[in-house]
Amino acid sequence: MATSQPAAVPSIKSKRTAFVLSLLLGTLGIHRFYLRQYIRGTVYALFCWTYVPTFLGVFDAIYFALMGQKKFDALYNGIPLPEKLTHCALCKKKLNAMNKPMWGMGKLTDGGNLCYNCFANKRAQPSGYSIHKQKNFQSREDEDIQKKQALTAMFTEEFYQLLQYHVNKILPLSEKLQNDTALAERLKDFPLAHATRTEFINGCVVWDMVKTVHLLTAPFFKASSIEATGMSLLIIPLLPNKISPSLSDAGYLTLVEHHKKGQFKSLATSIYDIGNEQKPLMLDMKTSDNTTITSDFTLPAFLKLIDSPLYDEYASHLYRFATIISKADGKETTEEVEKLKYIYAQTHNPLCVDPEINAQKEASNSSSLDEVLDELNSLIGMEAVKTEVNSLVNFIRIQKARIDSGLKASALSYHIVFTGNPGTGKTTVARIVAKIYKHLGLLQQGHLVETDRSGLIAEYTGQTAVKVNKVVDSALNGVLFIDEAYSLVGENKDDFGREAVATLIKRMEDDRERLVIILAGYNDEMDGFIHTNPGLKSRFNRYIHFPDYPPFEMMGILKSLCQKLDFTLTHDAEVKVLDLFSQAFATRDKTFGNG
Repeated sequence: MATSQPAAVPSIKSKRTAFVLSLLLGTLGIHRFYLRQYIRGTVYALFCWTYVPTFLGVFDAIYFALMGQKKFDALYNGIPLPEKLTHCALCKKKLNAMNKPMWGMGKLTDGGNLCYNCFANKRAQPSGYSIHKQKNFQSREDEDIQKKQALTAMFTEEFYQLLQYHVNKILPLSEKLQNDTALAERLKDFPLAHATRTEFINGCVVWDMVKTVHLLTAPFFKASSIEATGMSLLIIPLLPNKISPSLSDAGYLTLVEHHKKGQFKSLATSIYDIGNEQKPLMLDMKTSDNTTITSDFTLPAFLKLIDSPLYDEYASHLYRFATIISKADGKETTEEVEKLKYIYAQTHNPLCVDPEINAQKEASNSSSLDEVLDELNSLIGMEAVKTEVNSLVNFIRIQKARIDSGLKASALSYHIVFTGNPGTGKTTVARIVAKIYKHLGLLQQGHLVETDRSGLIAEYTGQTAVKVNKVVDSALNGVLFIDEAYSLVGENKDDFGREAVATLIKRMEDDRERLVIILAGYNDEMDGFIHTNPGLKSRFNRYIHFPDYPPFEMMGILKSLCQKLDFTLTHDAEVKVLDLFSQAFATRDKTFGNG
């Protein structure tokens, strides 16, 4: 269900009027009656013969004078505050008196805020956020160095060619969206203000691209950085007015010179501000149980909702754009990798109920067991894994046939432990196993819910069980996949982890007909984790090991990815990459990430 969201109503109560009334007539509580706080106003009036209401009136006047207009509207006019004022800009936790730094510390230059934990983590780092109206640079010299690096960041010819290639993909995709009759028909249900359909769709595409940059760079966006220049050059062709220089009318050297002189800075700032505006397409999406579905973007959720054939292409476009921006400076930090994972989940699974839980509820009703097994067997490498899964399928089939014939069947646990290094395909196979269980009649839905320690362990005593139960509820009739499960307990065997494990074991027993759990992690760590609790050892007796990909299999995976993302791998590049894969494989250790 998708409906347009009504525009915010204008202010009804005036902050200035409330200030004047509290200052002049505060003794009688008139300002409280004006704000429709009748009980408080009555108390003021009843005690007007004392000095207490007078002092309170003066205090209220000072309070109103210092209060921002947005907060006043939120308290007395029912207009909600923007998310950046109510939630942490980094971890997205809701801010309150307990987790928000005092005296404006942690306030960002764009008006957003950090929670206390994020503020403490970022405090020692030179960055673009302000603390008590002062820039947090260790010295003036550090600031000058940062500015110089931002202006002279390498604008390589390879980056220029990549931008050109992507622009040539953006424009045809935008035209496809504009000419899509099904999309046009569904947009009739939404007010487009004074924009034409073409302008509106272009506006949505631009907003989504800018939002991607917000998710990657906020709250430390630098308008003079190479990322900002790349964003500007990719979005310029979609803007309504002709802007120069663009990729179409300027050569590589010209654009490099403009970037070094900081001439994209003003344009980048203007484009970046688009992401602070209201979504051009507001959707009120709810599941069947009335749970609100949230999405950071506009078109991915809408295209998915109307089952548009352009959805996959558009989702790939946004994610490809995100990877170009994140790698513009030639490096990719751990934080950027995590942000890219989040963007991928938001673009490729936009109807997710809870962004913290990557619920993959897409087991197709039309696919058959043979088609799912073909999907498994078509994966590159993993021959031992395929053999194990196929053996499990055959064994379950035999057991079901014996039951149907009235014969006794062996007791079988469907819970599995996946062991192996990162990047070996554990999540992919878990998703396939969930579909297999569905087609074998073991599970009704066959969806996969992915989580890890952060999704199960709470910050306060007594809240972990609540958090675990919430995740398990979302996985009922499907498979719960817990990555790095050994970290639940850890070396210190903390009480929170023990509480999580105990809750999981209880739910496995209570919902044994509706829940399957797959644990994943390193081989030795998982073996130690299973032996920390007898309940785990008795329920997890099937292990499937995922070996590292040898170099030729990693090359096959790379070729497949290039084909999906419309990239061409030259022969010279193939030789170089294969050599890099061989070196990495020969020197690998337990932290080897398979690519």
